[in-house]
Amino acid sequence: MRPAEVEARLRQDKDHQIKAILVAQVDTASGAVNDIEAIGKAIKAAKHPALFMVDAVASLGCMPFEMDAWGIDVAMSGSQKGLMAPPGLGFVAANERARHVHKTANLRTPYWDWTEREGVEHYRKYAAPHPCIFSFALRQAIDMLLDEELANVFQRHRLLAEAVRRAVAIWAEGQVARFQTSRKQASGPTRSRPC
Repeated sequence: MRPAEVEARLRQDKDHQIKAILVAQVDTASGAVNDIEAIGKAIKAAKHPALFMVDAVASLGCMPFEMDAWGIDVAMSGSQKGLMAPPGLGFVAANERARHVHKTANLRTPYWDWTEREGVEHYRKYAAPHPCIFSFALRQAIDMLLDEELANVFQRHRLLAEAVRRAVAIWAEGQVARFQTSRKQASGPTRSRPC
């Protein structure tokens, strides 16, 4: 997602028909990384009331994610991938602005209605039994991340990602492995694309 295009599109939306900007920080299939901070700045620069909602399933625990600093209204993630726990737990964080908008939202369903899970005894209001074992696994994973310190975790991920990119680029030179190409490229010489 290109921040400048987001800003331009929001500036065109004079009647505020756009209610939210939804973006994934990382697309698992392609490995594409969106600049969430820059997109947040673009939304702010457009002075548009749309909520900024970010999918951090493939990024949380792997790279920086600054919900408040980047102007994110709603963030969601899961227990798998960067949080290193079994899949099955989902998380939603909503700021006060999102919670205010939520009060008048007309697309709520019982399963996704945040207000059903608010309060002191929210754990009694889940759609299924509380997954205790997953919670224990998540606690262990979070302890591991904090012990290593997030800055070190992020650096380790950057180094490993770059090592993979360089290895595949070398393999592609000898045609041992190559990045997927479009049909147009497939008829011509082999070309590699960055991950």
